[in-house]
Amino acid sequence: MVQRILPFFYLTFALIINVCHGKNIYSDTFSEELTMKNLSETEILTVFNFTQTMDLKNNNEITSYYQLFPRTIGQIVDKYHVKEFHITFTRGSWNDYQWGLNSLPAPAGVEFYAYFDANYNTNENWAGLANALSGVFCASVNYIDRSKSGIPNYSFKQSGSYNFDEEKIELRYGSLQHEGVCTENLTPWIKLLPCQSKMGIAGLLNNYKLFDTNYYSMMAHLIPVCIDSKCKQKQLQLTQIISTVFDTKRIGKTKSWSLESLFSRRIKSYCPVSTNSKIKIELKDNKNESNYYRLIRNPTTFENISIDKKYAVYDLTSKDYDNSNIGIDVVNEDTIQPIQDNIGLEVHRSQSGYAEEYGGFVVTIKNKNLDKDLFITYFDIIPWYFSIYINSFKIENTKVKDYYNEEYIPEFYHEPAIEHLNPTILEMKMNIPRDSTTTIQFDFDKKYLLYADYPPDCARGFDVGSAAITIHNVSLGEGYLYPEQDYIRIYTEPMVVISPAPDFSMPYNVITYSCTIIALFFGSMYNAYTRRYIPLVIEKDDEKKGDSKDIKKGETSGLSTSTTLPSVASANTTTPDTVPVTEGNE
Repeated sequence: MVQRILPFFYLTFALIINVCHGKNIYSDTFSEELTMKNLSETEILTVFNFTQTMDLKNNNEITSYYQLFPRTIGQIVDKYHVKEFHITFTRGSWNDYQWGLNSLPAPAGVEFYAYFDANYNTNENWAGLANALSGVFCASVNYIDRSKSGIPNYSFKQSGSYNFDEEKIELRYGSLQHEGVCTENLTPWIKLLPCQSKMGIAGLLNNYKLFDTNYYSMMAHLIPVCIDSKCKQKQLQLTQIISTVFDTKRIGKTKSWSLESLFSRRIKSYCPVSTNSKIKIELKDNKNESNYYRLIRNPTTFENISIDKKYAVYDLTSKDYDNSNIGIDVVNEDTIQPIQDNIGLEVHRSQSGYAEEYGGFVVTIKNKNLDKDLFITYFDIIPWYFSIYINSFKIENTKVKDYYNEEYIPEFYHEPAIEHLNPTILEMKMNIPRDSTTTIQFDFDKKYLLYADYPPDCARGFDVGSAAITIHNVSLGEGYLYPEQDYIRIYTEPMVVISPAPDFSMPYNVITYSCTIIALFFGSMYNAYTRRYIPLVIEKDDEKKGDSKDIKKGETSGLSTSTTLPSVASANTTTPDTVPVTEGNE
């Protein structure tokens, strides 16, 4: 009896101590936030942000005791010696020209990169992490093997505040641009949250509404962060984000919107273990704002972002929150002013070449800024089944004649492909002059592959992932994932390259046709050679048919049978095997 009471007593005592000291019983933390704003007159951007942290031991190891932090992620990170990983699932393409710069950039499909402890086998850990996350998110991440991944030298810097200079780390990057994103990925993603979708802001995650949008991106970022300035205390931070672009035209004729109209749900209550639970609506801050819109419900407070922007903040933990609807009622639909940010850089990638054997890529980078040069890093991974001609590589600029020099291209890295092992990697640092256009062009051959190297839908073509362009020395404002960074990434369009493919149905057709001919020929010949032909004898019946012609015994009637007929019992009776033949009366 005493042994049963003691654990309960210790637990009660620990709870009392924590309450008396004013501390949370969890050392792990969790916060949730929803940010919304108008991208255009009818398109609404919604960003769900869920952040979880877990303290690390003094020796930088993961603890074996979990509270709020998902045990699945912690065990995977510990087993495969992961320092940092980023994975995104995206459906659709971000429209930079209408929506402005994407604060959470991601290419179409799946993008995955991670940092590992270099003291262990990085290739094995990379494959193990891909397989593990493939099971966690119910996706095809395990197909990102060595032949589809590379090692960036200048792109994809560490995002965490922890200083890696004292440790040896290695980076791996890969993507699957043809990967579909659906409910099967969202369901396990939600299960990583402490309250899942039962309580809190995650209760708005309606599958039917999220996937009926113009743009959908789901991501998970794990980074190490320092608690104090000297980085003696460290944490693991897992950030889960869902970014969607709704179109109010699909909802109704009006341009007004609310949580209930977008998600068909309302928030019941905040997550009890959350330290922060807020909904923010970004507004255009001007004196005549009442002429453009009206908030459906008064916010808890306002937060100023810049001179012309502000947030209407709704604190779900506040006593004033009463589960009422939140949104914007547009007063004058002709005067609504969307909020857009643009960095002044356009990047496009297209195909060149002729016939089905020869191809090429043309990348156009345009700096629209009239008073500022842009310093960027171009990174591209091209599959091994495209043979790149490095001697056909050309870089031209509309303002600078001799552009290919150290002043404008200080770093250039090229790693040739190895068949079935490594893709071709192109990476370079570039200085794009103001108000100019830079063109990158190179040719390649399309290899003839073994039948096992073709994808199931090879007639559709081969997918080539988006190229990543990192823009350096830019100041990021509110709304970005890591606003302390001095760079932002944008991506080109994904490509589908048509390549010569054999007719995989030909062997099936040949086999079927040949087997049919052989079967018919063999059956007929076997029947002809094995069948016995015996004369059929018919006797005259004098009593019944006297005017019939006599058929003498031994004469054949032209009929045959494969069995021997029994003898006739008498002239007046006919056995079952006897066939009487008579001619008609004249």
